[in-house]
Amino acid sequence: MRCETCQGIGKVTYDQHPEPKPQPFGSVFPCPECAGSGITHCCDGLTACNDIPGPSFEPELRPDLPDGATLPNGMKNQTTSAAKFMGKSVIWGKDGEHATAYMTRYWIGRLRLHVFHRGDQDPDAHDHPWGFWTFPFTSYVEEVVERDEDGHYKRFQIVPAWRLNYRPATHTHRVLGRYGGFDVMGVPVIVTAPIVTLVWRGKDERKWGFLKHRDGKWCWVHWKSYVFGGGKSAPCE
Repeated sequence: MRCETCQGIGKVTYDQHPEPKPQPFGSVFPCPECAGSGITHCCDGLTACNDIPGPSFEPELRPDLPDGATLPNGMKNQTTSAAKFMGKSVIWGKDGEHATAYMTRYWIGRLRLHVFHRGDQDPDAHDHPWGFWTFPFTSYVEEVVERDEDGHYKRFQIVPAWRLNYRPATHTHRVLGRYGGFDVMGVPVIVTAPIVTLVWRGKDERKWGFLKHRDGKWCWVHWKSYVFGGGKSAPCE
């Protein structure tokens, strides 16, 4: 999704730059949140994927222009505060990795409506920066990574519709797709249909990332390193 620190521009002014401040030798600096890319990870929407907004769908916010000004894409500019409180975004795939839209997301404050057009296509499960309550309108299947005295293990679970569930920030999972019953072998069937969930997100409480399993080893990787730093393909040390 668009980086909220720089609003997708990739640069920030000295006043916009979070602490610690850089040396004030210029008017703009590369955004420290997105490393100048203009995008952050869509776990802000409770799922993990190295997806970025589709340019024809994502509202373009320009803090350097007046509120209400007409932008090159024909949309109206919004203030940063308004965009953070209420809005809509469509998240797509990155650099041709995923050619279809991943999620349409609507939000008012911490209340969010998520429409998943497909499951997570990253190979690894992710945790979250905050805990959240989720109320699915459609049942879906997820892969969950848990840990016991013998180490980490994966399991599949069905998240039923019309039931309120709390997920702590440490909940590590990968959304696979909409639940369509069981096959003759008792394996959950994933169907091509949207997943719709209502979400109430908590306050930021931790860094988040991906839990990888490579060559028999498990390792946790911060999402920025995973998405932008080659962490997805790197082995676990």
